[in-house]
Amino acid sequence: MPTTEAGLKAPADIALVGYDGIALWKYVYPKLTTVLQPTYEIRGMAVQGIVKSHSHNEIISPYMEVKLILKIRDSSLRRKTFDNT
Repeated sequence: MPTTEAGLKAPADIALVGYDGIALWKYVYPKLTTVLQPTYEIRGMAVQGIVKSHSHNEIISPYMEVKLILKIRDSSLRRKTFDNT
């Protein structure tokens, strides 16, 4: 298990989570937990909003709701320990 300069180990001492689901998780240890976001859908919603606001003079909401997926991998899995005392 790799150790940081502070002496911490993932996932024993800290949990690591990345964002955007980059393919780098395949090459690091422990395998990186990540949040996947639908970037293609987000781009489409943004373009639709720009077209609506520009062509129809509509005021569009600056907020979008999209479904995110948490892909749990080794970097955030903590082994359960049991104290039998």
